Amino acid sequence: MNDYRRALELDENLQRAKEGLNTAQKRQKQASKRDYYKILGLRRNASKKEITKAYRKLAQKWHPDNFQVKVLPNPCRDNKLFLSHNP
Repeated sequence: MNDYRRALELDENLQRAKEGLNTAQKRQKQASKRDYYKILGLRRNASKKEITKAYRKLAQKWHPDNFQVKVLPNPCRDNKLFLSHNP
């Protein structure tokens, strides 16, 4: 994109530079969006049935009742609790 900008600084009427900059900006915007097909592990031409199945499978996998994050022990907090109960 920087090359297209530099070209436009030299000559603002370069149509090819304008088109290239617009295309690059569109691609950058598209790249920043989430790709839900990739998240679901599907091809772009997946059927509605395949999309639903993949969505439900991931929803079940990451459901809070099935997905438990282990809490790591905190030694500083544990020592404070121990000292507060044992003067």
